[in-house]
Amino acid sequence: MTILAGQAVLGRTVSAVRTGTIRDVELVEYCNKQILTFEWPPGAAGVVVTLAPKGHDPRAGLTGRSFEISLEDYEKYGGMHLTGALPVGGCSLHLAPVAFSGGRRVTGPVASIEYAGMLRLQYAVRIGRDPGGFPTTATVAVRSEYDIPGSPSFVLVNNPQRMPLSVHDGQPVDVAPLDAQGQLADLPSKHLRWTAATASGSGELWAANVSGLHGWIRLFLNITDPLQLRTVALLDPPAQTLQLTATVL
Repeated sequence: MTILAGQAVLGRTVSAVRTGTIRDVELVEYCNKQILTFEWPPGAAGVVVTLAPKGHDPRAGLTGRSFEISLEDYEKYGGMHLTGALPVGGCSLHLAPVAFSGGRRVTGPVASIEYAGMLRLQYAVRIGRDPGGFPTTATVAVRSEYDIPGSPSFVLVNNPQRMPLSVHDGQPVDVAPLDAQGQLADLPSKHLRWTAATASGSGELWAANVSGLHGWIRLFLNITDPLQLRTVALLDPPAQTLQLTATVL
């Protein structure tokens, strides 16, 4: 309203829509998926999430792959589930509230979070046995989700009562790499480290002498840095392949 010569004059009505700010953004890793949670911004009909390279400043523009979720779906699923959506090498995620005014789409202030990425590794164990069915050797192979030079450090753990629950739940077993002829290529050690981890699993094999051992064996990552440990996942093979119980022939 404007006052002109003592008279009140009404101008054109303009509607304005404002959304609140997105706060408390968290990204939880579940190995095969991620769940994005945040405090729902007041006044928003939805939230759009745009992916960008690590360290990207959203003020430079957002043009990458995006996902959108409504309040109804957010409450139904307890967050935004991102299954197979994030790059394994990591990225930044930029969240913006969305509202509508007069058919127009209005976005609010952007909140951002970094995703460090996740290296997923799988291993397989083949147990060799003597004529009586008792275990003698355990051969270990590893496969990566994507090719990488080298590998993290691993420890093969034996527990005679149960499957080991952690790298400290049992005794480490001596292991050594094998050459192309299947012979020991180095002295036995408590630690395994592949020269390359490949998606085909064609890297070298490591072998352990398990004669006289009982119970179970299991491979663990030997990473002491908790931040680095959060970016690597080691997937177990079928449980029966880790059991040292004698086979009845």
